[in-house]
Amino acid sequence: MTQLYRGFADACRELEIDIIGGDTNLAKEWIINITLLGERSEGKVLTRAGARVGDDIYVTGHLGDSALGLWLLKNKKEGSRFIRQHFEPPCRISVGQKLARTWGVSSMMDISDGLQGDLEHILKASHVSAQIIPNQLPLNPHYMLRCREEKIDPFTLAMTGGEDYELLFTVSPRVKLPYKIDGIPLTKIGKIIPFNPNQKKLKSHGYRHF
Repeated sequence: MTQLYRGFADACRELEIDIIGGDTNLAKEWIINITLLGERSEGKVLTRAGARVGDDIYVTGHLGDSALGLWLLKNKKEGSRFIRQHFEPPCRISVGQKLARTWGVSSMMDISDGLQGDLEHILKASHVSAQIIPNQLPLNPHYMLRCREEKIDPFTLAMTGGEDYELLFTVSPRVKLPYKIDGIPLTKIGKIIPFNPNQKKLKSHGYRHF
């Protein structure tokens, strides 16, 4: 319990968040339920609903590491770098704030349920479709090597695995983004196209809550 609170405190201290209140319940298993409340600062607020036809689709960082870490845990295999990524995902607050202040960035959300599933949220809210180029997904070489060793399809895992907590965003093609923001790479992975109800989809759609 002490380590749990220390972990919460460390994470909140880094982001200048206060822990307030709590809940009391009786259960056979631990239940950790968190509600985060805040106020928007002055300026542009990016939602899922702003993607426009012709926009480029970008992600931050690398994809798939967390999902591979979970797979290794479930199969009782070693892989500390991937398992750590699963337990300690990145927090791209600063990068997100800088992108929100960038002209031409039209929509954004984080990748928690898998790239495919979360991209579908943006497409649905914006009434558009998308073309993704699999070989442009930012997959690190160590991830690719381990996937080959375990006979895992690295592209499907990266598309559907989830819990990367990288940023998924769309931006006008007229905007020339830097290669990195705060040392975090930005990678173009596709383009927004007109809505197409018959667009081909992968069989797996990422994590479903309900």
